[in-house]
Amino acid sequence: MLSSDYNQYMDIQQEINLQLLDALREMQVRFALPRRDLRLVGERTPTLQVAGLPQQAEPEVNEHDQRLPRFS
Repeated sequence: MLSSDYNQYMDIQQEINLQLLDALREMQVRFALPRRDLRLVGERTPTLQVAGLPQQAEPEVNEHDQRLPRFS
């Protein structure tokens, strides 16, 4: 890109991205959606108590949820 025109730059950038998207769709490439999970590991996870909200029952805990994997 040899121009300092921002609008021209954005037009070209958009064209590149749209062509890339079309090519990936033709190849049936899919991307994972971002996830935001928080997993607490330990003897016992803390219980959140908020005034005015009903207390939730203890969730069932799977033995695999309490351990971190060992990568060695």
